[in-house]
Amino acid sequence: AFAGPTGQVLLMTRHEGDHLKAMLASLLVQAMLIAALVPDHGVVGAAWAVLLSTLVWNGLMMYFVRRRLSINPFLAWA
Repeated sequence: AFAGPTGQVLLMTRHEGDHLKAMLASLLVQAMLIAALVPDHGVVGAAWAVLLSTLVWNGLMMYFVRRRLSINPFLAWA
């Protein structure tokens, strides 16, 4: 929820490629973490994989909004 609007901002400002890059990076992180964590930790490992991949996705989207549009995503909380 913290970085949710960043995806919409990227899509509305014609930066779909950056949105896609963030999603692909998140997918790769999630696939690797699921392969590594689920066999030993089961459902808890899957939950960690989803959490970390979501953080990667939102972090990258915040980076792209800051870099491409010069908008500070943290100002939404001010």
